Amino acid sequence: MNTVSLNKQFCLALINKFPRKSLLVEDLMRILQLEKISIYRRLSGETPFTVDEIGLLSSHYKISLDSLCNSQVADNTFILETDIDTLEFGIIPNRTSSIDNFLNLFNSQPVTELGAIIDSIPKALFGLYPHISQLSFLKWGYYYNDQKTLDYHKKSDASEKISNHMNMITNHFKQIKHSFYILNESIFSDLVHDIQYFASVDKLPTAFIKTLKEELLDALQMLEELAMEGKYPGTDNKFELYISTLNLGATRYYLYGKKYYCAIYPINFSQRLCSYNKKITENARNGTKAIRAASIRISESAEKNRILFFKKQQEIIEQL
Repeated sequence: MNTVSLNKQFCLALINKFPRKSLLVEDLMRILQLEKISIYRRLSGETPFTVDEIGLLSSHYKISLDSLCNSQVADNTFILETDIDTLEFGIIPNRTSSIDNFLNLFNSQPVTELGAIIDSIPKALFGLYPHISQLSFLKWGYYYNDQKTLDYHKKSDASEKISNHMNMITNHFKQIKHSFYILNESIFSDLVHDIQYFASVDKLPTAFIKTLKEELLDALQMLEELAMEGKYPGTDNKFELYISTLNLGATRYYLYGKKYYCAIYPINFSQRLCSYNKKITENARNGTKAIRAASIRISESAEKNRILFFKKQQEIIEQL
């Protein structure tokens, strides 16, 4: 299923929720904080809904993206996957976690290449840091405006569950023979703004922010060392890091191997749209490499750019 057909099916599902289209338009204006003309363009298909908008609206109106995808294609060109069992978080209906299937495929079909365009802190790199992981979970819950989820990260067993989930992702991604990440140059400043906002609405206690700051500084040092070495510690698996001054849009990445193809479009902390279609993955691969060619390399021999970037990020984090 391509983006156009998915948007078309999603628009039809939205329209069927209301007796009159005008009522839907008014409701979408309120939820998305967009002008009426922007809503009409999305409903007409002139401007596709973004991945974030689809995630928000599908949750609000209880629209199953699985059903939309499965109704269009027999081979499940796009499917909705969930990393962890989110039923206990009160966010989505009962679903079976797909993380085991995802990792089993990962092990049985060796992945030789990963390319990622990153607009927010990547859990594949920073998943071993519990407070950074909990912050990602908190943002997810706040996005869905669900108090149960906002409070979940405060429970005694929440940190362990979230960290275990992140550890699985991080450790498996380290096994990939060649990885490259393209980071939005404002990735850390955006994160600091998020933290300051959550602190202002009393969602993050001072002690949590203090530990979070320590983790971010440690993670930044880890990332700098990784970029300097150009490979994961204890392996020969190549690692490249780039910075982009362009507006990269939503985070997306691909996994590529001899018999394994996967294009991934994260919706939130735990959910993603995936395609295991070879052609779609190759298109994602080519697009990602085109952006890489227009980005600034800061790994291995690119010492000057690397020093400037990480010095600036450290100054940004020190603002906390």
